[in-house]
Amino acid sequence: MIRIPICPVCTEPVADQPDQTRTSADRSGTPWWHLVDNTPICLSTDGKRSQAAFVEDGLPVDSRSSTWLEAMSESFTIDGPYDPVRLGSAVTAAEHLYRWLHTATGPFSATMALPTPSDVAFLIGHLHRTNRLLARIHAQVGSYVLDRVLQKQFTCPIDDIEVHCKVVDLAYDINARLQDGTEACDQSARAAGVAWSDTRELTALTTANPSGQADSHAPTTNTDHEPTSPHAATTPPHPSEPSAAHLAELIGAVFGDEASFSPELTHTATRILGTLTTYLSNCLGPARPAAIATPQDFADLTTALTHLTHSFHTSLRQVVEHAASHDAKDLGAAHVAALHASMAQASDALRHAAQNLGAASYHAVGLDLPQDSVVASGSREGKANTPPSSGRQVERIFGEHRQGYDLTETRRASGGALLRVRIHRDAYQHQSYAIVEVLTPAMTWTSMTNEPASRWHAGTPYRSTGPAPLESLADRLFARADSILRTQQPTGSTAHSRR
Repeated sequence: MIRIPICPVCTEPVADQPDQTRTSADRSGTPWWHLVDNTPICLSTDGKRSQAAFVEDGLPVDSRSSTWLEAMSESFTIDGPYDPVRLGSAVTAAEHLYRWLHTATGPFSATMALPTPSDVAFLIGHLHRTNRLLARIHAQVGSYVLDRVLQKQFTCPIDDIEVHCKVVDLAYDINARLQDGTEACDQSARAAGVAWSDTRELTALTTANPSGQADSHAPTTNTDHEPTSPHAATTPPHPSEPSAAHLAELIGAVFGDEASFSPELTHTATRILGTLTTYLSNCLGPARPAAIATPQDFADLTTALTHLTHSFHTSLRQVVEHAASHDAKDLGAAHVAALHASMAQASDALRHAAQNLGAASYHAVGLDLPQDSVVASGSREGKANTPPSSGRQVERIFGEHRQGYDLTETRRASGGALLRVRIHRDAYQHQSYAIVEVLTPAMTWTSMTNEPASRWHAGTPYRSTGPAPLESLADRLFARADSILRTQQPTGSTAHSRR
């Protein structure tokens, strides 16, 4: 179990360096400093600076990983060895742990990994120490690279003076950028240190007992009593079984943007897709009254199916236009031509299905289809100069972030008003939003209407590299805003003509 230094007087976490020298090896002066405010450790009863007290802090280690941890502690001791091979092993182990922590702190896994405030405090303490380490690595590596480049034996003899000057300039640039990283990591370490102190206080106020013993989170069963009624015989969900939302997150982690590719993973993805297809078919069939309770539920489902069919349409089209050499291996010319023709026809059929599903998502909630464009999975078919739905597009910005993606699009409405849709798709539904705004004569954006995330969040993928999943939603918001503007126009007024 991890042991951390705290002040024996106020019980606040302390560090062996102040903020000013945290990234160096300097240990002179006062030995211990409070993390929360960067002040020296409290005075003891004799008027001298106290010595830090080391206490156990953290979750107990489960029995399955204790052997591995012991082996790690023996392989990576403070005495070394220090060589590129051992460094490579350390970085590889860290990468595996980072991937696990990435999922463990996600919107659904965190409910199991961090069930109590003390668990959160433990993680934030780790976050503080990690940021301190990162700040030190940034500073030390930058200085190391610069110092070694100035020594000829590090870069090998360079006779060309121009090349040598370029190497030195690059070393200075690297050092400067890593120093910028040092400041950012150091600032993050300070903030995490304060958050750690606050979370420890929160734990003390809200938790009667610290985290339990090893394997305390493991589910327990009681087989001493028989069910007293037929209803009690029903087996309850096992506490360790992941929820449907958690499974969706795990699928997104395994088959996300950073996933690898192999025939085995392709087969696994196909099995998952087959299971989900069967389930959705039942939702549209006998289970519809329970699975699709409102028109909005139906619109959300058709929007998701629009994205799905359009994605397969574009992928099949790429297969036809950019066929791989191994696709036609051991096939005659006639079969190759028939294969490409069949794929092209399947692609066209999916495009047609996507267009109609997109139209269905409009009609399901009582919205009229735009007259000047065709909606298909948020992607508009037709000529390149076909204007977008509900107005002429002025600007579109799509971006990805750590927990999702964003779409900001501006259009000129039929009446001349400038409309802007902002959609933020986050991993958490309550942190997602979709709003449409209008530009006022005072050159400020005023919100007109919005669509709650509960209506569209579940129908959009966890990650996306393009705006397609959000385009149908943007079209609906623009259509609603345009309808609102039309109702506010004076009788007999004419709309501004488009330029």
